[in-house]
Amino acid sequence: MYRSIHAQAYSDSQITSDVKEKSGDELISLLFEKASVLMTRLETLSRRKDVDKEAISEAINRVIRIVLGLRDVLDMEKGGTVSEALYLAYSSIATNLFKQIRRVDPQEISKLKQAIEEIRSAWTTVVSLPK
Repeated sequence: MYRSIHAQAYSDSQITSDVKEKSGDELISLLFEKASVLMTRLETLSRRKDVDKEAISEAINRVIRIVLGLRDVLDMEKGGTVSEALYLAYSSIATNLFKQIRRVDPQEISKLKQAIEEIRSAWTTVVSLPK
């Protein structure tokens, strides 16, 4: 137990150090990557016969936090209509994910995963454009 506490503390400090060294674009890319991984997990969990409500709720809550975090960092003044569209998209994704806590629908989860993947793909394209 003693070692695991110290190992976790070291891991946490390493993560903090890694985050401080990343640019804003890289951090947003990491958030999209984590949301994608969680949505894949959620999709798999939702299709199982023995639905694990606790695991599904945990994954949903983590994705919602990421999506709302991405929404909160939008620059509404500089982003104009793109930021407004993203704000609405993130809000809609979060709302529909929240509904999945009560009634899990694998098809709806697949649609939400696709929406996140499309935004992620667009973000990757924009970030890779020459500045």
